[in-house]
Amino acid sequence: MKTRVFKDVKQYAITSTLKKEDIELLKKYNPSALRETDENGNDVFAISYCENRPCIGVKSVTFGGVNGEGFLTITGPIPEEKMAKAGEYIADLIGGVVPKIEQFERTVPEAAAAVKATRATIIGNIEEV
Repeated sequence: MKTRVFKDVKQYAITSTLKKEDIELLKKYNPSALRETDENGNDVFAISYCENRPCIGVKSVTFGGVNGEGFLTITGPIPEEKMAKAGEYIADLIGGVVPKIEQFERTVPEAAAAVKATRATIIGNIEEV
């Protein structure tokens, strides 16, 4: 994950190593891979993608954009009064969710690869007559 501050436009951008195609695939075939649950099965944290609707919350992160390489992004404004200490503002904004995002950056690619392998096997076993 990489975070940048664009001082001239008073915005921040977070770029994850997660790919949109993996999130979309898991939404369809294995949505539980996009959630962390507690021992009782209750959702503790989740990630998602919704174009142009980024959101950073205590229990979830929704990525709202995709860069040219297919990696998920979140962009947002930095208030004028916070620009002098933009790094501190961003740390306060995302500090609690960074470990969760990093956890999903490790697990999502594996889960997506498993779904792709299963789909390839299914497709390979389909006989056209």
